[in-house]
Amino acid sequence: MQQGHLSYIFTFFLSSCANPLNPFGNSILDILKAESKIKLTNKKYNADDIKISMFPERQNLHQTHELIINIHSQDNQNILNFKNLRIYWNNQLVTEGIKNISKISHKNYNLSVKIPVLKLKPELDHEIKVVYQTKNSVIEQIYHQPKCLISELNLIDNFGPYKSNDFYKNKIEEYSLQKDINPSLVSGLIASESSFNPKAVSYAKAIGLTQITNIAHKQLQDEYPNWSIDKRTRILPAPIVKTLVKMKRISNKHDWRLDASKSIQGGVSYLEYLNNYWDKFDSNFKISAQEKTNLILASYNFGPYRIKRHYLKSPRNWINHKSLIEAKKYTNKIKSYCYHFTNHKRNNYDKKAYHF
Repeated sequence: MQQGHLSYIFTFFLSSCANPLNPFGNSILDILKAESKIKLTNKKYNADDIKISMFPERQNLHQTHELIINIHSQDNQNILNFKNLRIYWNNQLVTEGIKNISKISHKNYNLSVKIPVLKLKPELDHEIKVVYQTKNSVIEQIYHQPKCLISELNLIDNFGPYKSNDFYKNKIEEYSLQKDINPSLVSGLIASESSFNPKAVSYAKAIGLTQITNIAHKQLQDEYPNWSIDKRTRILPAPIVKTLVKMKRISNKHDWRLDASKSIQGGVSYLEYLNNYWDKFDSNFKISAQEKTNLILASYNFGPYRIKRHYLKSPRNWINHKSLIEAKKYTNKIKSYCYHFTNHKRNNYDKKAYHF
């Protein structure tokens, strides 16, 4: 066989192994090294000598960001070297790809890998593992997904890429804590739904900070009978409604959803309704706290009946159904906002102190 044909086949093989969804970039060296296994004698895990840490501490799924991986040795005899480091994404070796896009530095028994631009798509699963090998041990650290539970009462530290607003922060915390709903989750929902734009109008004619639809409005009528919506939002196309809102022809005088405070209050109440909905459903199913949060968030955007139908068909894998790709993206994005907005220094806020 001619050398040109061999080169073509080799290149085709490598390209077929590359994953176009890999956020760390594909490297031929990673593909070639993937077959080599870590071989150790007297394998030993010693977390006291070497520590692996990441910043941010959990994955950021809502924006492009910087990721720093630090490996620190407390043993003066242990000189850290990048060649002993392996990083995996969804079981795919990506160390060399990361090396090509990162700034690597050594200082006082520290090895630092700085990835300046990283985008982790919220519709994908990202199983990221950092492994460092010494002569006698292998140290592993999982880079976990962001955690956010509707039942955790976490105060808000910041709004991330959005401008800080004390009015929004105070109202979100006030209404959320009254309903035993996580304030950071509510702030993440607002960021995802409207980008903190109180006049936002969607193609489905969801309106305001929390993007309440006409259908969701009906669910809230028993609790807020005096809150009315503008009839024009029911009959006119979304582009016209959006224009009328922009021109202030439809305002908070005509539609409660354009009142920032009421929108937050209504959004929290709708989350409470969904929480109660899945509480009743949970009496027959053992649903984890995180799974329940996923179901509530997906229901907020796509409707509880639609989500319930998919859950009943596939309780363990409902969110990965091809028709719910946007639901998975939506849910993961809010959880990411929630985690990174949280004031972790005051985590698990005691609601009893608030009501005292």
